[in-house]
Amino acid sequence: MRSGVWHIGTITGIPVKVHISFVLVFLIFAFPNIGLDEFWRLFLWDSLFVLLLFSCVLLHEFGHALTARRYGVGTREIVLLPIGGLAMLEHLPEKPVQELVIALAGPAVNFVIALVLSAYFLFYPVDQLIAYANRFGPAPIFAHPLLIIPVLMLTNLMLGVFNLIPAFPMDGGRVLRALLAIRVGRVNATRIATGLGQIFAAGFVALAFYTSSVLVGIIGLFIFFAARRELKVVRTTDFLKSTSFSQIAHLPPLIVLYEEQTVSDAAEAMLQGQDWPILVQDGQGSPAGVIEPVQLQPEMVQSNPEAPVRSLMNTQFAVLNESVPLQAAIDSGARLLLVLHKSDHSPICVLNRASLTRLIAESSNA
Repeated sequence: MRSGVWHIGTITGIPVKVHISFVLVFLIFAFPNIGLDEFWRLFLWDSLFVLLLFSCVLLHEFGHALTARRYGVGTREIVLLPIGGLAMLEHLPEKPVQELVIALAGPAVNFVIALVLSAYFLFYPVDQLIAYANRFGPAPIFAHPLLIIPVLMLTNLMLGVFNLIPAFPMDGGRVLRALLAIRVGRVNATRIATGLGQIFAAGFVALAFYTSSVLVGIIGLFIFFAARRELKVVRTTDFLKSTSFSQIAHLPPLIVLYEEQTVSDAAEAMLQGQDWPILVQDGQGSPAGVIEPVQLQPEMVQSNPEAPVRSLMNTQFAVLNESVPLQAAIDSGARLLLVLHKSDHSPICVLNRASLTRLIAESSNA
C-alpha cells in the first residue's frame, strides 16, 4: 500500500486501486442498523450491495478507459474512492469529438447495466420496488435480499443521470467542454465548463449545510477543487505545446567550463549561476558533457578540489533546437538537455529535469 491506496489488481493492463477511505462506505451503511437484532445479517447484505455498486462504478470507469484506448490514449490507473471512481488518463485526446465519445462511454455503461437489471421485473412484480420505497428510512434498506436488484438498477440510473450534469469534472462537464472546444478552443471551453462546475460545487456545499449532509459537502468540495485543478492542467498543457524556448524571456544563464578546469572551478561557477547545470566543452569548443548541482556537494568538492571536471561530467544529454515547444523537451524523456540557437547552433542553456520544471513554473506564471 502506498499513499493510502491499495492495489487490488490489474485488468486489461490497467492497475485498479482502492483508497483506504473506501471502508467508510461500509460504516455509513452499517450505522443505521446498529442495535437491531439482525445487525450482522443486514450488514452482510449491505456489504454485498456496496461491492456490487462499486463494481458498477468500476465498469463505468472502464467504459472511459477502454474507449480512450481506441483513440490511442492510455490510462495510468483507476482509483475507487468513497464518492466514486477516477480513470486517470495519460493525456487528453487530441480531437474534441474523441473526448465527447470517451465522456459519454461511462454513463452509457450505467444505463446498459440498469437496462439489464430491469429484467428483474419479468420475474418479480413492481410492488417489490414499492415495498423498498416504503421501508426506506427507519427500516433497514434491504429488509428483503431481493430488493438489492431494483435498488442497484435505480442507483445505476441515478449515476448515469448525475454524471451527465454539465459541470466539470463530471462526465457532463467533459461533454460540454468537448462541444464548446469545437468552437472556442480547449482552454476557453475548459474555463467555461470548470466555472460552471464550481457554481454547482457551491450549490452542493450550500445544500450540505441545509441538509446537514457531510457526504454532499464532500462531493461539493471535490467538484470545486477538481475543476480548479483541471483548468490549471489544461492551461499548462496549452502553454507547453504553444511556447518554444525562443519565446521565453528569461532562460537560465549559460555556464561554460572546459574539460581541463577543476572541480573547485565548477563549484564556484555553480554558485554564480544559482544552481543551474554547467556545460563542459572540449578543447575545440564543442559540448562534451554536463555537470549537475547535485554532483557538487561540499563534501565531494573538498575531497578532490583539483580533479578535472571531465571526471564528473555526464556525457549523455539530448540536444534540442530553441524553436521546438517545451512539450518536446518533456516528451524526449531525457534527464539532461542542451538547447541550441536555431541559426548558428551555438549553446543557449543547459537543463536537467529539475531545472526544466523550475523554468516551466516560472515562465507559465509570469
